[in-house]
Amino acid sequence: MTNSKGSIFVQIASYRDSECTNTIQSLFEQADHPETIFVGLIWQFHEDDTFEPFDNKSCYAKNIRVQKIHCTQSNGVCWARNLTQKLYKNEEFTLQIDSHSRFVKGWDSILKNIYHKISSQGFKKPVISHYPPAFTLDGEYSDIVGKIIPNITEAGLVVFKSVGQKAQESDDSFEITPFVGGGMLFAGKEMITEVPYDPHIYFHGEEIALSARLWTSGYDIFHCDKTILHHLYRRSPITNKDTRTIKTNSDDNESQFKIINTQKRVKHLLGTQLCFDDREALKELDFYSLGKVRTLNEYELFSGVDFKRLYFDSYSANGIYFKELVPVKRSTVKDVIPIDRSYITASQYGFLSELGIRDILHINAARCADFLKYMPKEFSYTGILSEQLLQEQYFHAFTDSNIVFYVQSAKLKYEKSDLIILDLENIIHQNDVWQKLCSIRNSRSKFFMVDISISHTDLTLKPFYLPQPLVILPSSDGRKKFAIWKVDECGLSLYAASEEESKIRNRLLCEVEEILNTLSRAFADNIGILHELLSAIVSNTTSGKFYELINTNPYSIILNDNSNGSKQGLESILRLRLWPHDANTLKQFPYIIDIDHNFISASIVQFIKNQVREY
Repeated sequence: MTNSKGSIFVQIASYRDSECTNTIQSLFEQADHPETIFVGLIWQFHEDDTFEPFDNKSCYAKNIRVQKIHCTQSNGVCWARNLTQKLYKNEEFTLQIDSHSRFVKGWDSILKNIYHKISSQGFKKPVISHYPPAFTLDGEYSDIVGKIIPNITEAGLVVFKSVGQKAQESDDSFEITPFVGGGMLFAGKEMITEVPYDPHIYFHGEEIALSARLWTSGYDIFHCDKTILHHLYRRSPITNKDTRTIKTNSDDNESQFKIINTQKRVKHLLGTQLCFDDREALKELDFYSLGKVRTLNEYELFSGVDFKRLYFDSYSANGIYFKELVPVKRSTVKDVIPIDRSYITASQYGFLSELGIRDILHINAARCADFLKYMPKEFSYTGILSEQLLQEQYFHAFTDSNIVFYVQSAKLKYEKSDLIILDLENIIHQNDVWQKLCSIRNSRSKFFMVDISISHTDLTLKPFYLPQPLVILPSSDGRKKFAIWKVDECGLSLYAASEEESKIRNRLLCEVEEILNTLSRAFADNIGILHELLSAIVSNTTSGKFYELINTNPYSIILNDNSNGSKQGLESILRLRLWPHDANTLKQFPYIIDIDHNFISASIVQFIKNQVREY
């Protein structure tokens, strides 16, 4: 039985895949310590296949445990992955991959190093996962790592897609996430015995079910931006130079019955739609159930996904998650609605009363419990909710005449109120914040309140420049801070870019990003030439529309429309790091807007293009 320190058990379920041979060869040849690598291979074959899954004469063949199964007996990818785990022999770590992968040099050391760094931060059961960068059979290798985000199918199933991020060189480039991908999944050996693969899931639903089961079992999942391996997503490149294809399971044994049962099973597991009477769909679900360390409600709160209403918030849609929402202690609550219990107290309502506040309008009122627990009877409360959220039974429990809930109007027109509460938790685009602030101004209300403890938007900074709030009220448990502004003192002379203007500026930004990406690639081996080119661009710019800022490493650029070319008082809305290139910075500015300057314009883009072309 294997017990060598640092050993890795690699799980591979291969279905008639001619690339399996190259995958296993790359796995061992690129490892720093191939003697510690052991493979569990489920080889689903057909007698017509003309290839073998690995070279049985190679020096690493003794480290491969293989079980051969005729393809007509196959029951899907999860069934096969469950079988690979039965080949496990006490290795310290486990890595699950697909049978069409290519590894980077030293992949084993990289994964273990990242794992130990995460563990040193207090996470006892880390899981490392992402959607790997692509490669093609023409020999092209991408440097874009896929960060997993949720998606909803027409069948009402939560599945995954990804947003691309440029791969990083550092082993420190990792962040917490609620989701795992089946094509690159690394963890300690406990995962195999504590959260075994569910063999009764046919395909779609595999990853969200496993993610929820891992997280509720106390595992913390991390996305890493470093390339571990490349994945073959497409067999036939656009050039059509290679027409090799893989025979899929659906060619031999696809079953609509199994697909429907999988949907029922996953929906039941996640609480989307219960089906207690369907024994076939729920077969052995007690064994492959959610964990008991954390609740499904807590997972919904952390992931931003509501499985009952099939909704995910804007943080989750952009791959933004917060480790503060990971429960510190073992959960005992089994069925709680995910609303934070940080209340405005009775004494604080007394202060609001002194300000002359009686009627409250709450925008995005999912967290209404923060304000209703101690609200005096003389106050009136109107909560604005989405139509889906308003159907939740929780909100029907409020029957007092002074508490009313309405569906959000698309016109964003707010009624005049003494106090408007603006919940920015699910608003990440600055343009959306502008629009809501403008609606507050147009309502002629007296005050507005924002929870500044959870908001990623500081309204006192650029581009909002609101004054310091009139007062900041702490919540009952001290974890929240509610800032109050007086509307007429704020001025709120705000400007929101139109949808058309935002699209134009987004297009310009994409063009700039493309130019900078081209520069970064073209001069990757000679920073001196890149420096010379950028300096030439700057020195030839008499209008001051293009400025460079050199910090040695990284090399930074600021775009602006400062007509006199002076650095005095320079305020930039876009700062791009070129060396090394940082694509993440771009994603922080989905809308390029400012009330005084047109910081990025077609003239700037054309100017950069001309300078690069001339050089």
